[in-house]
Amino acid sequence: MPRLKMNNSYKCSKNKITINQLEETNKPDPKVVQINLTGFLNAKNARLFMGELWPMLVSAQSNPNGIPQELIDAKKLELETHKADKETMQKFQKNIDQIQQQIKKDMDDKNERLERRAQKESRREDRSSRREDRDRKRSRRSRSGSRDRRRKEEKKRDRSRSRDRKSKSDRKRSRSRERRRERSKSPERRREKRRSRSRSPKRE
Repeated sequence: MPRLKMNNSYKCSKNKITINQLEETNKPDPKVVQINLTGFLNAKNARLFMGELWPMLVSAQSNPNGIPQELIDAKKLELETHKADKETMQKFQKNIDQIQQQIKKDMDDKNERLERRAQKESRREDRSSRREDRDRKRSRRSRSGSRDRRRKEEKKRDRSRSRDRKSKSDRKRSRSRERRRERSKSPERRREKRRSRSRSPKRE
C-alpha cells in the first residue's frame, strides 16, 4: 500500500486531528474518522491514511504491549539489517586488515629479495674485482717473467756474440801469428835454398 508523503507541519496537524478523532469515543468508527479527515486530507489521502492506520490499531489491540506487530517487525528488520551491516563492516574491516597485512608481508618479502639481490651483486662485484686483481697480478708476473726471459736471452745472445767475437779475434790473431811466422820463416828458407844451391856441385 503506498504511503503518503507529507512535510513535518502537515504530519503534526494530521496526527493531532487523528488523535482527537480517536479519543472522542471508546469505540471509534473508521468510516467516520475517514469522513472527518476528508476535508483536511481530501478523499484519496484520507482513504490511504486510514487503510494504513486501522490495521495497525487492530494489531496494537491484539498485542499485550500495545504495539502494532508491523512496527515490531519493522524494528526487528531494522535491527537485523543494522546487525548485518555491522557484521558486513566487521568482515570488510577484517578483509582490509588481511589485505594490509598481505601487502606488508609482500613488501617485506620484496625488500628482503632486493637486499639479497644487492648482497649477491656486491659479492659478484667483489669476486670480479678479486679476479681482476688476480689477473692483473698474473699479467704483471707474466710480463716481469717475459722481461726476465728476454733479458736472459739477450744476455745469452750478448755472451754468445762476445764469444764469437773473441773466437774470431783469436782466429785472426792466430792467423796473423801464423802469417808472421811464415813470413819470418820464408827468408830463412830462401837463404837455406840459396846455400844448398851454392853447395851443390855444378853440372857439366
